[in-house]
Amino acid sequence: GPAPMISHLRDYFRWIKTWRTLPVRAWIEAGRAFRNGRFDHAEQLYLLGIAQNPSHEACVEARLDLVFCLFKTRNLEDAERHLRTILAAGPHREASLRLARLKLWSGQPAAAVTVLRETLTQY
Repeated sequence: GPAPMISHLRDYFRWIKTWRTLPVRAWIEAGRAFRNGRFDHAEQLYLLGIAQNPSHEACVEARLDLVFCLFKTRNLEDAERHLRTILAAGPHREASLRLARLKLWSGQPAAAVTVLRETLTQY
């Protein structure tokens, strides 16, 4: 029916308004799966979008959403890898805080403190 189509169009318009670029369909669909709690499906779509659009300005946001999905599916190793990819490009407060949280959840409080100390020196 028309209701899902209108919802999809709304997602595309929201994308254009936020990013001022052509929409990345995989990320829009990933966002929909994410909002519906289908984190494993969202994970695959975020990865597809990242592979197809590695230099897109929304790529960091997509990676952060992917990391959330990876937390939810308990894939902490991949979550850390994606956070470190974000941080390799330069300081990023949210990625640093999530990495520290991941280290705490993994039972590595000393590593969490190290991440936070590094973060504080950057800001």
